[in-house]
Amino acid sequence: MKCYVVDAFAAHLFEGNPAAVCVLDTWLSEEVMQLIAVENNLSETAFAVKNAGSYGLRWLTPGSEIDLCGHATLATAYVLMRFYEPNAGEISFQTKSGGLNVKRSGDRFEMDFPAYALSPVPVTEAMTAALGVRPLEAWMGRDLVCVLADERQVCDAAPNPELLLGLDGLLTHITARGSQYDCVSRTFAPKLHVAEDPVCGSGHCHMVPLWADKLRKTDLIARQASKRGGTLYCRSVGDRVKLAGKAVLYSEANLFLCSPGPAGAFSPAQAPASKPENFTAASLKPECGKLSLKCEPTALKCCVVTNGRQPACRLDPNNNNHLLLQREHPC
Repeated sequence: MKCYVVDAFAAHLFEGNPAAVCVLDTWLSEEVMQLIAVENNLSETAFAVKNAGSYGLRWLTPGSEIDLCGHATLATAYVLMRFYEPNAGEISFQTKSGGLNVKRSGDRFEMDFPAYALSPVPVTEAMTAALGVRPLEAWMGRDLVCVLADERQVCDAAPNPELLLGLDGLLTHITARGSQYDCVSRTFAPKLHVAEDPVCGSGHCHMVPLWADKLRKTDLIARQASKRGGTLYCRSVGDRVKLAGKAVLYSEANLFLCSPGPAGAFSPAQAPASKPENFTAASLKPECGKLSLKCEPTALKCCVVTNGRQPACRLDPNNNNHLLLQREHPC
């Protein structure tokens, strides 16, 4: 199974937000897709399946599935238009957020997304404690949006991830008016096991309508002020938001899924099958809770994930095709 990693909202490598993209013939089980997202350990892994004239599209973080993701949609459109539909000028997706269209526009890809309706909420001491700075305003959609006094506060902010978990909203965005850009922002998602999202498209489905109203303009250039950084070319159109950006391919790889071996040991697949083989995570040590196997067949390496940590593994000295867990590793 092919898996691409694309830097989205990026003009060059190592900028923007990297997303993994898996293009499938048929859907994998939710369990296996979640394991792949955990293994990739990126803020999003996108899975796409062609269905007649459009593609089904789902986005998974290392923590769970999400209802909308901008950068992984841009990355998926880039992969499909480069490798699968090179003559297409537009790709249509069916998602949990409804139909989404992505158009090629020169070296950019423009996405048509639903805007989130925002309601003002009181600024609380919990917000101030979590962010380390008191917001001027707070707004709630799917996510919490906190407006700060200036872009320096946005760039210098060092939120407390544990305290962010206690705030309402799925993600937390901080934003301010920019000097070189119309607005700047940063996004934090500890509830999805993502400390900071480098560039968040769905976050701008909250922030673009807000800043369009404040600045009394419909076309905005937004900058995500994360360490990697990224630029979004935005337009507010009623209850929709147009988000455009560039994309750069970082890697193209084959994924191999593994299956249980004999007598409780596990064997990596010897060669990729014509279709990926699903497998069910096994409970190998009940006292540790649910354990999930992770394999890298070409390297003959397997590990078991326990609450996000990886116990060490080693080759069976009597059979190089089998892997033994080091049982002394703590849960």
